[in-house]
Amino acid sequence: MLTPSRDLSAVYHTGLLASDVPRLRRVERQNFTFAPGVEVTEIDQVKGLEFDYVILVEASSTHFPDTPAARRLLHVGASARCTSCG
Repeated sequence: MLTPSRDLSAVYHTGLLASDVPRLRRVERQNFTFAPGVEVTEIDQVKGLEFDYVILVEASSTHFPDTPAARRLLHVGASARCTSCG
């Protein structure tokens, strides 16, 4: 699960934890396990990585305004999905 900021990652991780989502991990400093489960982190942690599935949260103009930096960040999040996974 990819978010646009550390604060939102913390909010989503806390909510999923309270919902008893199994194998939930909060990823900081790119400490990915790539093990089964859900990893919550910021988009800027995943540049160049590929995943089987990606969920982008808060993909709205509130968190991604019409600026070059926000467009690049959204592109990184959207392209983090594995291209060879189907």
